[in-house]
Amino acid sequence: MSLIGHRVVLITFMAGTMLVVGCQSAQPSPTVGIKPPPSPENIKEERFHQAIEGLNFETGFVVVDPIGRRPNTRLASKHHAEGVEAYNQNRIIDAITSQNKAVRTDPNWPVAYNSLGRALLGEGEGELATAAFRTALALDEQYTEARFNLSYAVAGLGDQEEAIELMNGVVQAQPDNVQAHERLAIWHYYLGEYETAWSHVHRAQNLGHAMPPQFMVLLQKQSPES
Repeated sequence: MSLIGHRVVLITFMAGTMLVVGCQSAQPSPTVGIKPPPSPENIKEERFHQAIEGLNFETGFVVVDPIGRRPNTRLASKHHAEGVEAYNQNRIIDAITSQNKAVRTDPNWPVAYNSLGRALLGEGEGELATAAFRTALALDEQYTEARFNLSYAVAGLGDQEEAIELMNGVVQAQPDNVQAHERLAIWHYYLGEYETAWSHVHRAQNLGHAMPPQFMVLLQKQSPES
């Protein structure tokens, strides 16, 4: 090969090498140490755990880490009102956060535990909700609203026998509670206790309450009213 030929080959080889190196240097270097953003599910879970911080449910009741040395009923009422407003606006995590502050500010106030339970139930936390309702009842055995809510929550966890026992306590205290009679009618129906179901239907209807039409069709089909 002539000297000119050698120079042409050398120039071509160098040009190709530079092209390859240039392409490699144009590629972005891998990013190290940067995590992908958390998923919406993880963010929601983190918010929930922050909302119940300072509360322990392991005993089946709510054990609180109090805020302050003494109960502050006035401040607890403020937190409670904020929680109720958040719940009514379907801001459930915010409602739990506020009711958490309420029970930790005044650990002896059953109303706050009842509202905490409602918010937890709205978040789908049935077991935690039952602990809150049980705590409210432990502080005030005559708290009928907490008994109603506990009955409803227990039924959602599959324990219809305890739910019925609790709801019977509700109608004993409030014979005109049509929602309680409706629940009892439905639960007795699913247990095959149709006569008892009809008795609660009639008590609710006599109080002017319209029972769910779909349920009435099912009950009439299984046990026609004479």
